[in-house]
Amino acid sequence: ALKGDFDAAGAAETAAVAAAAAADEALVAAEAARAETQQRESDARALRSEAEGEANALRAEVTALAKLVERDTAEGGQVLDLLRVEGGYEKALGAALADDLRAPEVGHDAKSGWAALPGYSDPQTLPSGVKALSSPQVPCSRPCWLKSVAPWRARINRRRGRTSLF
Repeated sequence: ALKGDFDAAGAAETAAVAAAAAADEALVAAEAARAETQQRESDARALRSEAEGEANALRAEVTALAKLVERDTAEGGQVLDLLRVEGGYEKALGAALADDLRAPEVGHDAKSGWAALPGYSDPQTLPSGVKALSSPQVPCSRPCWLKSVAPWRARINRRRGRTSLF
């Protein structure tokens, strides 16, 4: 009987060692799967964070552009809206008139804006080689803001007490 108990204990030990080895293998496989899952989760979080950053930047850009469009729409009637300038002359026009381009077309009694002036009865002659703004060779296609109402316009700013001729 002792021999039978000893043999049974040996078989139980062999089964327990095999079960422990299988459990170790399962533990190693589970640990590898967990590490792989954590790495995929980390990669997914990084991609999500990058996408959210790009989305936030795009939302900010859309908001800024919407504000610009809203402001420009609210400022309707500005002389800038009446301009048709030949390509290549946009920067020169912007540099010459700057913020005055945002002023509206107004009557002579307004505080500030662009007003049409009557043509001169006796216009001055221009120096040799200088083209008149009313000339078709001037790089400003019809309807040109300088020619659309009168040959000359004045920038009126009564708050500052000045009138500029263009």
